[in-house]
Amino acid sequence: MIPATLVVLALALGVGVLASTTVQRRASEGDDGLKLDLVVSPLLTLTALLLAFVLVQVFSSYTRVKLSTGEEAGMVVGEFKQFGLLPEPYATRGQTNMVCYARAVAEVEWPQLGKGLRVAPEPGFWIARLDVDLRELADRRSNPPFGSIVNTDRERIDARRSRLMEARPAVPPPVTWLMLAVSAVSILSIAMITPVARARRLQIAMFSLLAAVFAAVQITIIEIDDKFDGLIRVEPEEMRLVLGVMEQVLADTELPCDAQGRPL
Repeated sequence: MIPATLVVLALALGVGVLASTTVQRRASEGDDGLKLDLVVSPLLTLTALLLAFVLVQVFSSYTRVKLSTGEEAGMVVGEFKQFGLLPEPYATRGQTNMVCYARAVAEVEWPQLGKGLRVAPEPGFWIARLDVDLRELADRRSNPPFGSIVNTDRERIDARRSRLMEARPAVPPPVTWLMLAVSAVSILSIAMITPVARARRLQIAMFSLLAAVFAAVQITIIEIDDKFDGLIRVEPEEMRLVLGVMEQVLADTELPCDAQGRPL
């Protein structure tokens, strides 16, 4: 989408500059028909408002992903600590499963989310193992940590669900194309109706600057909306941070997964 944005806006600028001479000649002859200058100002306002609205929407979605990521990481380390309060073998099994889950999320699922909306199966594998332990612990509800573990597990699941839901683009493709079309028409119109001045190079430079601003805003929107890919992406920093803490606790324990969280 970024190459298409650059090409379309560059074409709009080029056509507008080339057509400006013809438009101005006809306007000077009185054959100007509809007063284009009365249309361009509202069009520029509409373009600015549309870009600002979409930018706010995608940034809000980006912020929710960041918050969900932090919440999920916090629930993972909290659940890890709570499993440590249980008797064996539940303590070791639960903690190793949490470490493998964190590895799978950070090292497998995250890159896959950057390529699309495919949910990696590895985190689900460790979630299923956790569910098995929780079902076995259901017969021992007298143990105080059980209720806390169940609540924390539920919150972790909710945070993960929110993260996966927000991975979807916040801007539908038709809106993206609408932004591009409105921006292109605005640039084309202002380049066509602006009277040709002696400092023509300066005029063209100003038109180019306007096109560059529109392009920069739309590219920023695209980059932010990707969330898990591109230059402005959400990194699993919190998850890797808590993962390092958990791995230190289990430094002498054999884990049932590799460094990427895949089952051995």
